[in-house]
Amino acid sequence: MERGIEGCYYSFEGSMPKQKPTLDDVIEKIDDLASAVHGLSSHIDNQLGDMRSEMATKNELHELEDRIVTEIDRFVVLHQTLDVELVSLRRRCERIETHVGMS
Repeated sequence: MERGIEGCYYSFEGSMPKQKPTLDDVIEKIDDLASAVHGLSSHIDNQLGDMRSEMATKNELHELEDRIVTEIDRFVVLHQTLDVELVSLRRRCERIETHVGMS
């Protein structure tokens, strides 16, 4: 037997098929498929909605970028300040050592 439209089987052993699908059978199967597609579409829409609610907005990303850049700028300024302080302390130590006669 060969398989025909969803669930309808044909036998070619005789001159008449055992079951021939009617227009109503075909319409029923199409309606079932349409319902399944609609259900799947609704499920996908719900999943996308959940994903969108968890995603950051463009403004939130810009705010985060600004905060990161601000913190990096603060770190760079602190690093530069510490470099200047270190140079100053080295020179002071050199002057003290020269004054004491250690070098």
